[in-house]
Amino acid sequence: MNNNDDNNTFIWYILFAVIFCIIVFFLYIAGGKLQKKSDYSPQENIYIKNEKEIEQLQNTEPKAKIPEQGFTRYKFSYKYTIKIKGNISNLTFKVFLPQDEKGIQYISSLKITPQPRKMYHDGVNNIAKYSFYDLNTREIPFVMEGIADLRTYDLTTAKAINKKIYPEKNLPRYLNAEPYIESNDPYIRKIAAGIKGSTQEKVVEEIFDYVQDHIRYTLINKIASAKEALLLGYGKCSEYSVIMTALCRAKNIPARVVTGDIARDKDTKHNWVEVYFKEYGWVTYDPTEMGTLVYRYRGKNIEKTEKRVNAAILKNKYLTLARNKLSPWYISYSVDGGSNGNVSVDEVIVINKIK
Repeated sequence: MNNNDDNNTFIWYILFAVIFCIIVFFLYIAGGKLQKKSDYSPQENIYIKNEKEIEQLQNTEPKAKIPEQGFTRYKFSYKYTIKIKGNISNLTFKVFLPQDEKGIQYISSLKITPQPRKMYHDGVNNIAKYSFYDLNTREIPFVMEGIADLRTYDLTTAKAINKKIYPEKNLPRYLNAEPYIESNDPYIRKIAAGIKGSTQEKVVEEIFDYVQDHIRYTLINKIASAKEALLLGYGKCSEYSVIMTALCRAKNIPARVVTGDIARDKDTKHNWVEVYFKEYGWVTYDPTEMGTLVYRYRGKNIEKTEKRVNAAILKNKYLTLARNKLSPWYISYSVDGGSNGNVSVDEVIVINKIK
């Protein structure tokens, strides 16, 4: 009798163990499906250079003192709404994050909502990356806000400081041709050959003047390359920037396009140029906002002025978000080819000076 009871108990233990394993298995499968339908998915392993620094900025209070003379403190807010119509099976988007630039830009606080699953450094820029799966018509909000201390590091400022605050070890990449910047194209090289100057400073000034004399500010829907814009004879800030960058590189002067915002009430989104001087590091030039263009851009039909604006002096403060990225947004997104829907982005950018 006792043997039968023991056998029955053993059978019940085995049965319960089997049932438990089956339940765990189905929960595991269900959990996997739920995870795929959730907003965030695990990202691939990406080398993280500044992740700890970025995390330390989250929800922190701004520094009490402005870091150095010549800086101005601003509060910034970027609000994006990603609008999805139809069905999207896989949506990935990246957001460029402002970062500290020694002597130029300091980020005192930075808050991102929703918190990204992955933040990484691509060698130049800090980036937050998101992935979404199985999306139907809906809206996804994204907010980035914080405090920045900004100083315009133009050539005049660089000479006054008289020290290299932004050393660069990878200069060859800023001498090479790349998409939109065809510095090795025969047409670009022919123009560059006609630009003279006894010093790098004079050559850059002549390039700046050439852009002013040959390009008329006009809003166009696409981003034109340097060669395309020179042939057209017009463009917006992205075209002014790629032309100046391409001509500098054709003259063997390191240069790059910068994307960000002018710290003002409206029309903030902008592209400008940084040129590398071995004495001073990366120096800011803005071929769009300077010179005779300012008068045309603000609605006055004046083609030339008697006195040229000094390209070495900039009045604006700039909030840098990305370098070497030509994009109409500070986010970039990609959609799976099998999706039956479309994506659009609305944005509201506010930058206010803190008194």
